[in-house]
Amino acid sequence: MTSLARARYALFLLVLAGALSVIVLGGGIPAGAATQRNTALAFCSPGSKAQGTVTVSDWQSPDTLNPFQSSQLITSEVAAALFDHLFTYSSSGRVVPQMAASIPTVRNGGVRDGGRTVTIHLKSGLRWSNGSPITSADIRFGWQVGMDRSSGPDCLGSCDAISGIDLPNRNTAILRLRHAVSQPIPGILPNLWPPVWRGAWTHSAHAAALQIYTVPSFTFETGGYPTDGPYQVASFKNGRILLHPMRYYGGVPCGARIRTLLFT
Repeated sequence: MTSLARARYALFLLVLAGALSVIVLGGGIPAGAATQRNTALAFCSPGSKAQGTVTVSDWQSPDTLNPFQSSQLITSEVAAALFDHLFTYSSSGRVVPQMAASIPTVRNGGVRDGGRTVTIHLKSGLRWSNGSPITSADIRFGWQVGMDRSSGPDCLGSCDAISGIDLPNRNTAILRLRHAVSQPIPGILPNLWPPVWRGAWTHSAHAAALQIYTVPSFTFETGGYPTDGPYQVASFKNGRILLHPMRYYGGVPCGARIRTLLFT
């Protein structure tokens, strides 16, 4: 996703965060209310079955469901259901943890060295759409993908502020910055990508960047692509997009609440 597309996507999340918290999580309170207290999002009992159908529309159909190859806002709207991020925005416009366990601050030790060291802790139990665990290695690999020239580079003006990422354990990434940044969260953070995705890349950030950012057939239009959000694409045909809950989603205790999301 280009810097312009990332800015548009962030604005979209800011405006529609309240609506998405109801559609995706099925809750009756803003998505940020619980995460700001660093507590679990307990909108429903774990294991609750998704129910019902929500139909949405817009003035145009996406040219692709790959948000890293499209500048259309509608593609970003669909991508909001397919991808989670380390941090997102609450309905009041505040930054809140999503895949991260907490917001790094000077007070909790997450920001040190005058702002040049930022520590990110992931929630436990997060998985990709093929069931493989999401770990801190995915943060570093995502940064390497974003720094690759074939991605733009996507990190230009954002995660290129990072000089290196240390991985003390599976759920912790320590970001070493070239210089202090006034708003490092979420401004300098890369997208997460698995170091291995069968049939696409194996421990090669360059190969991953080529696939994600330049190969037109890498569309995210089926469930066989690397996603980490609450929904997966079941079908995309003639402008009609059918999404079902992602089987391995662990971002909130009960996952997606709506059985079928339909864009038409």
